[in-house]
Amino acid sequence: MKSKNGEPELISLLQYMKQSNLNNPDIMVQDERIVKLDTIVNEVKQSEEWEVVNMSIYGKGIERGREEGVQQGWQQSFQLIALEMLRDGEPLEKIMKYTKLTEEEIKTLEETCKRS
Repeated sequence: MKSKNGEPELISLLQYMKQSNLNNPDIMVQDERIVKLDTIVNEVKQSEEWEVVNMSIYGKGIERGREEGVQQGWQQSFQLIALEMLRDGEPLEKIMKYTKLTEEEIKTLEETCKRS
């Protein structure tokens, strides 16, 4: 996440993941996906009840997305949410439940962040 070479959207996403704040000066492009992600992240941080409902809705969206071949976008969104939950010290089981990521996927994300 230190490199600033590459597509501006990807760099912006990685920089958002690093600080999870739209005021981060390293965010080059505040496209609608990052703004929407920021809204979700802030709401999740404020309400555990909303988190449970929203993750359920997103879980159903992932299932439908898999059927329609759009899993990649959802996967990236849930990876971001998983990273936020890791930073907040959430237990692995809870992260797996809400993001539908495997234990291996979450640990890989965690290791990747540690190296960055």
